Amino acid sequence: MTISTDLAIIRHARVLLAKGWTQHAMRRDAQGAIAVGGHAAVAWCLVGAIDQAVYDSPDDAEQVGDTPTEILADMVAITLWRWANRIDLIGWQDEPGSTQAELLELMDLTIRDMEATE
Repeated sequence: MTISTDLAIIRHARVLLAKGWTQHAMRRDAQGAIAVGGHAAVAWCLVGAIDQAVYDSPDDAEQVGDTPTEILADMVAITLWRWANRIDLIGWQDEPGSTQAELLELMDLTIRDMEATE
């Protein structure tokens, strides 16, 4: 996968997370129940948003290639130095006290870093 494809997916995931964020589930519907499919979701966790962004990608599945986990690994590699004691982003985003604003800040840092290497 190219940086530009990863970047497009990360940007789209950030848009989704700005619309709605959840913890302890990949996605939730308007009633707060775990949403099985993305079509009913109104809130996403970090991996759920990346998964939805990959699914929503206009690219053919073979062209997209990477799994949400691989994209998340790319994201971690780019931002790890900023979050030295936050190696487990999935665990961190589910911790009590983690906020949507902090996650959006992480997404913004990632986008800026990726744009700088594009």
